Amino acid sequence: MFQRRAKTTLMLVLIAAPWIAAHLVLKKDVSAAPHNDDWLYARSVQVLSEDGRYQHVTQHGQLAASVVSHVGWGWLFTANEFSYAGLHRSQAVAGWLVCCFLFLLARKLGSDTGPALVAVAALLVNPLFWGHTFTFMTDITALMYMSAALLCFVSSQNLQRISYLVAGSVLAALALWSRQTHVLVILVPLVVLVFRRNDFSLLQIGLRIGAITCIPVIAWGVFEFGLLVPGDQQRVSIISVKQWDTAHAKQAGIYLYGLVLLMGMLLLPLAVLALAKIRNRNETPMPVNWLLAGVVLLGPLAILFWTGGRGVITQSVGYFLQNAHFGPVLFADLPHADGSWSYLGDVKWTPLVWQVITVLSILSGACVVACATVKTHRGQRFEVPSNRHHWRFGLIVLMGAEIVFMVTMVTNIVDRYWLVLFVPVLLWVVTSDAMRKSVHLRRPAATMLWLALLLLGFISVAFTHDWLVFNNQRWEQMTEWRNSPGVEAHDIDLGADFNGWLRTAEDYHSLQRPGDETRSWRGHATKALAHRDRVGWDIVAVRRWRSWATGKLQKLYVLEKRTAN
Repeated sequence: MFQRRAKTTLMLVLIAAPWIAAHLVLKKDVSAAPHNDDWLYARSVQVLSEDGRYQHVTQHGQLAASVVSHVGWGWLFTANEFSYAGLHRSQAVAGWLVCCFLFLLARKLGSDTGPALVAVAALLVNPLFWGHTFTFMTDITALMYMSAALLCFVSSQNLQRISYLVAGSVLAALALWSRQTHVLVILVPLVVLVFRRNDFSLLQIGLRIGAITCIPVIAWGVFEFGLLVPGDQQRVSIISVKQWDTAHAKQAGIYLYGLVLLMGMLLLPLAVLALAKIRNRNETPMPVNWLLAGVVLLGPLAILFWTGGRGVITQSVGYFLQNAHFGPVLFADLPHADGSWSYLGDVKWTPLVWQVITVLSILSGACVVACATVKTHRGQRFEVPSNRHHWRFGLIVLMGAEIVFMVTMVTNIVDRYWLVLFVPVLLWVVTSDAMRKSVHLRRPAATMLWLALLLLGFISVAFTHDWLVFNNQRWEQMTEWRNSPGVEAHDIDLGADFNGWLRTAEDYHSLQRPGDETRSWRGHATKALAHRDRVGWDIVAVRRWRSWATGKLQKLYVLEKRTAN
C-alpha cells in the first residue's frame, strides 16, 4: 500500500514538473493582463480582496456564468494583494489539479499507469485546455470542481460511504456556482445507484439520493432566487429550449461537427495507443466497432470535403477555432479584409496546416472509437472495481446530457464550453476494456506518440505565448496612457475587454458611460490601439512584438484621434 501511494505521489509530482516549467517560461517576460471576459470576474475578486464584500459585475446586464465559487477560488490567491498574476496563478493550480484528478480517477477505475499518464498528457498539451489556464475564465475552475466531485463519488466504495457522496455533492454545488452545466456530474453516481439498487434497502437508496442531490438543489435555489447574488441579473431559469427550425437544426449540426473535431484533437495521443491495441488479437474491433468508427470517420470527412476544405477545426466551434487564439480579439471596429474580427494581427497559419490537423483529428477519433468500444473477450479477467462498467456508463450519460443541454438550450456555443467533456471523454476512453492495460509500443508507435504530443504542445505553447504577449502590449500601453497627465479612462480604446476593466473601476452598476452608447465603451475615446490604420486617426507610434507561432514581427499601431480644425 505504501509503495502504491508513493508511486502515485511521484506521478503527481511528474505531472506538476513540466506544467510549472512551461508556465514559468511563458510568464517570464509577460505581465498579467485581462483576457476575454475575465475582467468581469477579476473585478469581483478585487472588491472581495480589498473591501471584504462580494460585488457581482456583469457585462451589458448579462450573466452567463454563476461565477461565485470561481471568484472565491481566485480570492484564495489574492487575499493579501490583488493582482492579475495571482488570478492566473489560481488557474495554473486549478489546471494542474484537474490533471491530477484525471490520473487518480483513471487509476481507481482500473487503468494502468501508462495509459493514465497518456490521458493526462493529452489533456495537458491540448491547446484549448492549456491556453485557458493562463486566463481567469471560469471554465478551468468549474472543471476542477467537477473532477474533484467525480473523484469523491468514485472513491465512495461502490456508494457505501455516505461521507464521500456528501463531499462530492458539495463540490458539485461549487461547480454549479462556477458554471451551471458542470452540476450534471451528479448524474454519474445516480446512474451507478440504479445499477446497484439491489445492494441497498429502500431507505438506504433514498438516503444516497438525498446525499447526492440535496446540496446541489439547495445551491441552485440559493442562486436562482437571488439569495446569493442580489439583484435581477440573468438566472438559470432564463435558459429555455430553442425554437427549432431549419436554421437552428443546421447550427446544431455545425456545433456537433466542431465537437467531433475538438474531441479528435484531444484524443490524438491516445489514437497511437489505439492503433497499437488494434494489433492485439484479443482486442481486435468487431464489425460493429468498425461500423461506429466508419461513421466517425466518413461523416466528418464528407463535411470537410463538402465545404471545400473550409470546415477545418479553426472554423467550427468558437474562438480557438479562429486560428488557435484563446479569446476574441476585441478590436471589433477594425475588421480584416475577409470580415473576420478575431485574428490576432497576422498571426495565422495557412489553411493547409489546419486541414491536415483536422484530418488527423478525424482519424484519431475513429481509431479511438474502434478500440474503446471493444468489449471484454471471453476468458479475460479484470481487477477491481467490479462495477467499473457502471461508472463508465454513467460517464456516457453525463456526456450525453451535457451535449443535449448545450445544443438545445445554449444560444451560442463557443469552444471553451466543451471543456466540460474533456475529463469524462478521456476517462471513458482510457478505462475501456482494450485501452486500460499498458502495451509495449514499438519504436514507430512511440515516435508517433511523441510527435502527436509535440505537435499539440507546440500549438499550445506558441499560440498561448502570442496571446499573452499581445495582451501584454495592450496592458503596457494602457499603463503608459494612465500615467500621462490629463488622460482619463474614457479617453482610451484598447478593446472591449480592457475598456470594460477601466469602466468597472469607475462604476460597477452603470452599463454605459453617459453619452456613450457603444457596447465596448469607446464612444469618447481619443487614443486607441489597433492592428490597422483608422480613418480620422493618426498613427503616433508603433509597438512591435515577435510571434512564436509564425516567427514574424507583429505590429500594433498607437492612434490618436484627429481634432477638427
